[in-house]
Amino acid sequence: MLDPLTPTEVVAAIGAAARAAARSTDPGDAFSRGQLASASSSARHLAVELESFAAERRALAATVADALEGHGGHAALAERLRSAGGDARAVPALADTLCALLAELRADPLPEAAALRARVHAALRAMADREVDLLAAAIEPAP
Repeated sequence: MLDPLTPTEVVAAIGAAARAAARSTDPGDAFSRGQLASASSSARHLAVELESFAAERRALAATVADALEGHGGHAALAERLRSAGGDARAVPALADTLCALLAELRADPLPEAAALRARVHAALRAMADREVDLLAAAIEPAP
């Protein structure tokens, strides 16, 4: 959900793989079939990302911002998280903000910082688990 590639870059990569397979002199070879299967899988995952990940990123940003409430000096960071939210173009800002927060918390020796860092880690783990669930559901829909 904090993928380094934008949806535009993913679509371009899928198109390049499909074009290369289509232009192959032996379209029945194993490599070409593998490229087309990879393009198909990537397209399916991109569809899940476009449909679901914005809401998941907003939830992560809100969860971490809520955790920051009451921790002095983090109001501006909480606001940056809330504004970065779900927009795919804001993924780098969201990721950078989370990284800066974690670096700050690692450097803080207070137990409150360690507890807040644990909450942020838990939110990131939950987001990663949710991403896996969403992608798996696209492969094997629930009965």
